Parts: sequence; structure tokens; C-alpha cells
Amino acid sequence: MRMSKTFWVLKNVWGSDSTFNIALDAIEKALVPHQMSLQFSHDDIEVLLNAEYSKRDTFSVLAAAYPSLNAQFKFHVDHIFPRSGFYKTKLRQLGVPTELIDKYQDMFNQLPNLQLLEGVVNQVKTDTEFDVWIRPLRETPDKTAWNQYRTLHVIPEMESYSLHNFEVFFNNRRADLRARLKRELSFVPQEGTIAAATMEPVA
Repeated sequence: MRMSKTFWVLKNVWGSDSTFNIALDAIEKALVPHQMSLQFSHDDIEVLLNAEYSKRDTFSVLAAAYPSLNAQFKFHVDHIFPRSGFYKTKLRQLGVPTELIDKYQDMFNQLPNLQLLEGVVNQVKTDTEFDVWIRPLRETPDKTAWNQYRTLHVIPEMESYSLHNFEVFFNNRRADLRARLKRELSFVPQEGTIAAATMEPVA
């Protein structure tokens, strides 16, 4: 559903209430005639999991996976395993099997390899390899900070986070993101329509 239509529907619900203090059931009722809903089916969640870097709905999908996001800070969509590591020459140098190179290049821009980082932190991380970036957290005897990082960013527990294990990481994080989105969104175990109001930020 196009953003303009979503905005038009919500604008009629909000009316002159500039505080947007409107009950969710009123929004839900307004969306029904347009075949839109605030509820998500299994198929809808799978569509969200296919979000890709630079697409306009990707930030909204990631934000749903970060319930404690502090809106006072500016966040960037960051590649967990940096883009610079997925050039064919780099993958060959690392000894990634030929049959996996094209697959890696198809996967690295997808949601399971994306996270939200504060802008300043993202500028520091830049092209740092993921296993190098998290090494200080993992090697600290007190695992509290590492566990908090994993929980916040939905990072699966693995023995190694090297690029050789990217496919395992990708599949495990996709499963964990699926569970997180089902918990945070209005998930219903039946077929339904994508909640366009959540997919597309209204601004």
C-alpha cells in the first residue's frame, strides 16, 4: 500500500488531534475498508524478513525489532558483516567456496545482516569485520555487556563470527528476528494483510 494512502487514512482518524492520542481500535477500524490492518500473519512476518538495505520500509521493520529504541538519538541501518567483505575478490582471498560466493552476495543486503546503530557508533565501526568489532565484548570475563549486546541486536550465540560462518549466522538470526517480530507486533497465526501503517513511516 502506498504511503500517501496510509497517511490519508490516518489523517482522517487523527483529525485535529495534534497529540495523536487515538485508541488503536479506532485506527484499526479506519484501516479495514482499505484492506489494511495492524495485525500481522505468518506470511506478513516473512515479507518483513525479506526487507533489504536502502529500501524505504527497512528502517521501520528494524525499529520494530528494537522495542527499547531511544528516539532521541539518530540511528543508521548498519551491515553487521560489512559490505566491504563481500566483494568477490575478498571472498576468494578468504577461501570462501566458489558455490557460496554468489549466495553470500545475494544475502548480505538482507534484513538478517542489518542492525540499527547510533550514527556516531556506526561511523566508528565503518568496515570493521564483525568478529573483530565484538571481540572486546566477547573476551571480557564478565559477559553481561556481551549478553546485553546480543539481546539488543538479536545476535545468535555462535562459537565463531567469522565470514566463513556467515550463512549459519544469517539463518540463525533470521529465525531469531522472526521470533522477535512476532512478539513485538500484533501477530495472528492466520493469513492476513501486511500492516501498511507500520511498514511505511508516516511523515
